Amino acid sequence: CSLACALELDGLGDANAEWIFRCGAAFAVAAGASVFFTDDAGSPDNVLWDIGAATATGAGSAMIGNLITVGAISLGGGSWTGTLTTGATATVGVGSTVIGNLIAFGVITVAANVETCDLTSTMGPITLGADAKTGAITTSGAFPITLGASAESGDLTSTNGAITLRAGATRPPPIPFSHCTRPTPARTPLYALPTT
Repeated sequence: CSLACALELDGLGDANAEWIFRCGAAFAVAAGASVFFTDDAGSPDNVLWDIGAATATGAGSAMIGNLITVGAISLGGGSWTGTLTTGATATVGVGSTVIGNLIAFGVITVAANVETCDLTSTMGPITLGADAKTGAITTSGAFPITLGASAESGDLTSTNGAITLRAGATRPPPIPFSHCTRPTPARTPLYALPTT
């Protein structure tokens, strides 16, 4: 399955309109591809991507909704997406924004200058790159948490793993991260929205 263009979701004025996209195989989103609402009625909470294998997005892609995938998730640099849940590992590229939580059953690697809400891994370590910003971070078992230089996070919880903060890394953040709110764009591709 793939997405290589702008996909407009039109709720026809219905605030409760739902979209469910199912793919039993790997899902690829091309660089610069986008998914957005054409009117004010849509809600990102009502968009579901149900993927039966791995998902990879190209640089600068923008998707709304909740992405649930059996395989690994890999977001290209500068991507913008909603909540992510994977049965494997998750890699978030440089300068990306995840509007929502990221839950993985494997390793979570977040590159530099990424913004995301809470991160949870049940079967692997979590590593934040330099200047990354996130909400709470939780790992289970003996898996470590590592924050890169000048990274910011909320509460850090690791059952038995080490927690390492590189130079300038801080927790908890001085103010709540604005990227954890869920904007509903109208007639504007998500990649054009400011990420303040």
